[in-house]
Amino acid sequence: MFMERIQLSYIIDASKSILKLKAAEFQVDSETGFISKIFMNGKEIDFSQEFLYYKGFVGDNKKFSNRSSGAYIFRPDGTAYRVADKASIKIYRGVLVAELHQQFTAWISQVIRVYANENFIEFDWVIGPIPTDGYTGKEVITRYTTSLNTNSFFYTDSNGRSMLKRIRNFRPAWNVSLKEPISGNYYPVTSKIVIRDGDTEVAVLPDRAQGGTSLQDGQIELMLHRTCLHDDAFGVAEALIEKAYNKGLVARGSHYVILGSTTTSNEGGVTAAAQERNLAQRKLLDAWTFLSPTNGLSYDDYKKKYVMEYAGLKRALPDNVQILTLEPWKGFSFLLRLEHVFESNDDPALSQTVTVDLKITTEKQL
Repeated sequence: MFMERIQLSYIIDASKSILKLKAAEFQVDSETGFISKIFMNGKEIDFSQEFLYYKGFVGDNKKFSNRSSGAYIFRPDGTAYRVADKASIKIYRGVLVAELHQQFTAWISQVIRVYANENFIEFDWVIGPIPTDGYTGKEVITRYTTSLNTNSFFYTDSNGRSMLKRIRNFRPAWNVSLKEPISGNYYPVTSKIVIRDGDTEVAVLPDRAQGGTSLQDGQIELMLHRTCLHDDAFGVAEALIEKAYNKGLVARGSHYVILGSTTTSNEGGVTAAAQERNLAQRKLLDAWTFLSPTNGLSYDDYKKKYVMEYAGLKRALPDNVQILTLEPWKGFSFLLRLEHVFESNDDPALSQTVTVDLKITTEKQL
């Protein structure tokens, strides 16, 4: 057995013809095909990622304790089962990106990437169609396991804004005794879920809203895809077996992992929270691209007839400010709302109040 470290350690800086060191790396166990360590922002931790599934509980739905897991309720029947003990792997290295391709089963694969100009690790997974053999269905999760001592604490975002502290098997407003400790510890994750140990922080940013939790110290798990073979009696009167083209649905998505410090010792002199906010703005609020026919016009004719580029701002907004709303208002007026994207304790500098001097664009320029 040997370990291989996947990295883009050096990239060419054409302007200076020198080599620059980049930070995001991961180590893979060639025997299992799983990740074993990650390196980022000057930190190194034990780190693994695997796919598992819960068997959905099956009941007669006559009372709540016998309600089946289904479209509107997550009720696992016991702990999660590993999808595979090993993954077949292929490694590709380039100047701009390095990739680890993993095949776990015929219906689960993943590509893990590090980029030359980015400080995160991307997990691009494909799941489905989920096999419908058996009686219970499968509810598939990804689980990230680290060496962090998190003392039952983890954090989830509130609709992409403030972070909420979660404590396993605990509610702040009342004494709770969970009869279903797995689903009872799941919370909505819109933009990120975080665990911390001292000044070390690990965050996972999904590309869509998902359910997530930390059932063991140092772990993060997120629900990715579900197939439930029985109705849960919450109104739809059907099992959760979604299909397209007469086949079970295939889900594809991405997670972005950041390891760093809660202090400003990270790359760029900002906190891990600041790196996460920046990444969320770029990945979760990315611009949309639309294509349209040119109706036979050449490129030069098209440029003459249409405006090819327009910027409503004369200079960039500060790094901690974004446009929240730009929409027609009354008459020829528009409603513009700006938002400070950082919490008060995210970063010593970027969390500070900021003044934006708006220069009104004239009607002639519009």
